[in-house]
This record gives sequence, C-alpha cells and structure tokens, in this order.
Amino acid sequence: MADGTFFGTARSGGSVGNGVVYKFDPATGVYSVLHNFCSQTNCADGRNPNDGLVMNSAGDLYGTTFDGGVHSNFDGTIFKFSNNVFSVVYNFCSQENCVDGESPYAGVAIDNNNNLIGVTEIGGAGANGVVFEFKQ
Repeated sequence: MADGTFFGTARSGGSVGNGVVYKFDPATGVYSVLHNFCSQTNCADGRNPNDGLVMNSAGDLYGTTFDGGVHSNFDGTIFKFSNNVFSVVYNFCSQENCVDGESPYAGVAIDNNNNLIGVTEIGGAGANGVVFEFKQ
C-alpha cells in the first residue's frame, strides 16, 4: 500500500496449518494474521494459497487457494479481503465437468478492466488447466 504496509499469503502455517493472509507494517514492525485458511467447516474458505495477493483500484485484496472450497473435490477458490472482511468470491469446478478449471496455480493479475486473470493446474475441456477471467 501507499503507506508501506505489506500484505501477503503463506501456503502453510497459521492456527489451522493450511495457510494465512497476513499484514506487515515495516514502520512499526507489527505482523498480524488477517485470516487463517481452512477455519470454516470442510475448508469452505479454501486452503493452501499458492501465490501472493493483488489489489484492485478500490483497495480490495484478491488471491487464490490451490484447494479447499465448497465442492467435494476441494478444487480451490478465489478470495477477497476488503475492509477487514474475508470472503470467497468463487469456487472452482462450479461448472459441469470442471470446464472452469481446478486448483488455481499462480495467483491472479488484474487487467485494464479491473478483472482478475489467472490459470488453473487442471480442469477444463482437456483436463490440462484453463486460463480464467473473473469479473469483479
């Protein structure tokens, strides 16, 4: 952020052991965990974030988890952290035959239209992954 605060994810660790979203303020040296993944029943909030976070023009943070979510195969999520509130905004494998992909692999980027762009490791028509766009 403009004030020098860092936000990030850790793939493992935290109170449940399945990763966290964290904040670090270098001016004060204060580190704090904003969310512990897999803290919801059956890991509905996702687990094991694979990459860092991106911030949109409104200051909302977005990221992905490699697995977890509401589907029985634990196919991963897109999550949002806004105004100190964590939410899952998309669960992968929500479409028939997982044509929307499974297990996002490298986080997300934001395009010129403020949409999230990313890739999944598996899923899609040939089960070899997809490039996805998520409109906020």
